[in-house]
Amino acid sequence: MASPGKVFRSEFRLKHFGFSSIAHERVFFSQWRWPPLVVIGYKLVLTGYTDFWLGYTASANSSIGDMPWGVWLTNWTYTLLALHLTTSTIALTVYHIVQVSRSRSWLCSKLSDIHGDIVSESGLLAERGNQGRETTVDASNKGGARLLAYTWACCDRWYVVLIWILFDMANVAVPMVTFMFFVFLWPAISGSEPISNENLQLHGISCVLMLIDFALSAVPIRLLHMIYPLIYGLIYVVFSAIYWGVDHSHVMYPGILDWNSPGTTIAMVFAVIAIMCTLQVMLLGLHKLKLLIYNKIYNTDVYESSSGMNSYDLNQGST
Repeated sequence: MASPGKVFRSEFRLKHFGFSSIAHERVFFSQWRWPPLVVIGYKLVLTGYTDFWLGYTASANSSIGDMPWGVWLTNWTYTLLALHLTTSTIALTVYHIVQVSRSRSWLCSKLSDIHGDIVSESGLLAERGNQGRETTVDASNKGGARLLAYTWACCDRWYVVLIWILFDMANVAVPMVTFMFFVFLWPAISGSEPISNENLQLHGISCVLMLIDFALSAVPIRLLHMIYPLIYGLIYVVFSAIYWGVDHSHVMYPGILDWNSPGTTIAMVFAVIAIMCTLQVMLLGLHKLKLLIYNKIYNTDVYESSSGMNSYDLNQGST
């Protein structure tokens, strides 16, 4: 097992701005050794629930106050959550349908060492010369049974990059919106009224759904990937400034994002950036905890070369 200090320092490698050194199948699997039917099932439930509420709130509220539904950060972020879940669910469903068509079972999970290689954090692929290309590892006749080959990829699969970026942005943006709403906005607007079902769904349940998906997903957290949710946040800040510039009454979040008071707004933007960076660090810690639990449950150290890697020549079968 690699030391915690070494693992943390590795997060600051420049390559971790990108999407290299993982098996591309990682975005199609749960962190846990569950069969495809279970993985697809929980993703469909999360996605169906999120997409329903997105459609319901968008159709029921074409405008909120005197401004359109589409200008609010809450709705941007809930749409981002729905887009992340829908995209990843479609991708993994197609992937497993293809796998089942090749004689895999819906109820058959991958062997421990194969699954351990897929979720590996060791970075051995790049170190063994897999320089931005894909390498097929054929586990034929391992243990007397023929297993399907699986592929390691570095940066060259656009759909892996898309799924990973959406995952990164939603993981930070959703809890950030929840935090900002309940800490700054809800105390000012609630009075003695109970929270409405729509506010609960968009600001509370959305965070629960994101945490469930995070806990079950095998997509890794990279500290330097905080740049992607920051870009998302800055895009909204620029949009809000342009929208306010058209009409100075267009203030979505008084006291927080109000360009009539630029000093306060800029201070709040920096505060939100600090909150988002803190959330990324917390998510990294939870990701490492998830891997520690994985190691304990399956007796597979994802920071060292697993039994599967030791058995194969990663440079054979290059395409």
